[in-house]
Amino acid sequence: MNKIFANIIAQFKEFYRNLTPIKRASVLGSVIVASGTLVIISLMVSGAHYKPLLKDIPADQLPLVIGQLEKNNIPFKMEAQGNTISVPENLLHASQMVIMAQLGPSNIGSIGLELFEKQDFGVTSYAQRINYQRALQGELTRAINTLSSVKRSKVILALAPKKTFLEESAKTTASVVLELYPGKHLQEDQVRGITYLVASSVEGLEPEEVTVVDSRGKVLSKKISGGASESADLMEVQRKMEMDLESRVEAILSKAVGAGKVIAKINVKLNPNHVDTVQELVDPDQTAVLSSVTEEEKLNGARSNPVGIPGARANLPGAGDQGQVGFKQDVNKELKTTNYQVSKTVKKIRQMSGNIEKISAAILIDGTLINETDDKGNVKQTWQQRTPEE
Repeated sequence: MNKIFANIIAQFKEFYRNLTPIKRASVLGSVIVASGTLVIISLMVSGAHYKPLLKDIPADQLPLVIGQLEKNNIPFKMEAQGNTISVPENLLHASQMVIMAQLGPSNIGSIGLELFEKQDFGVTSYAQRINYQRALQGELTRAINTLSSVKRSKVILALAPKKTFLEESAKTTASVVLELYPGKHLQEDQVRGITYLVASSVEGLEPEEVTVVDSRGKVLSKKISGGASESADLMEVQRKMEMDLESRVEAILSKAVGAGKVIAKINVKLNPNHVDTVQELVDPDQTAVLSSVTEEEKLNGARSNPVGIPGARANLPGAGDQGQVGFKQDVNKELKTTNYQVSKTVKKIRQMSGNIEKISAAILIDGTLINETDDKGNVKQTWQQRTPEE
């Protein structure tokens, strides 16, 4: 290797000696300009301020992003334990356009609440609402991607605008698209959990307005109301209760008749209704005086009864004193009012659904095998039905 460099230097010296003074100056100038350009470029690149391009990139998406950056000769740095890629600030927007154009927004890391880390002045309320929606979608996507069965997800929110006046407003809805790993599937309770996760994270969003589909377009969520959901839960409780009773009956009888010789089928009927009962119990023997009011009225005095012929003559002077008969009148009046408070007990009883109304059981028990020996001494097994006592 040293001989090769020595030969190159010797050839360059020989070439330089054979040049005219003008050509020598041109060669030196070209070398100086090229060296200076390389130094300036290296200083610019090394001193550039890097900005995060993507954060929390999944491991399966990281090679795709790096490949596109290297393909377009864009310098980058790996930060935050290798799941964040930063690029020079002057190349940030160009890098975003390259990644979006080549991979698409669904194949790269999502954007979350870090969207609000840098606030620009003069942003309208509409732009703020759109940014909030994007950030909320990104955070929900990250939360759903933590499930072991989910390879990739996409959350789309349709936020209803807030109304100033009291009027009927549109409903907020949400859609979730899930891409599962091969051979993986979600249980019904997991789908319900995703539904309630999205509904609880968005203001004004009801679980019934969340639709969950897989990458093949199959609807995973069920549009059920609260009553239907309660009915489905009640049926699940009924099935578990039946299976538990069947296993217990078979386990008990198998100890007496033998393993595998008994089959039990049990049907449990549950009451699906809620019953609210209000009882008012009055005890007439337990009373108390609530209030008592007594009024007494006494009147003592005498007066004369009018006599004579009614008319004008009775109204003449001196005519009223003729034939008048006086009498004495005493009045005693007493009014007593007593209010009693009767002891009363009020009971409010709420009987929840799920009480057992009826249990039906069908049990099949196998017979017994009896060993019989024929005249030739051969042992033969004969099936025999069990006795009613058994």
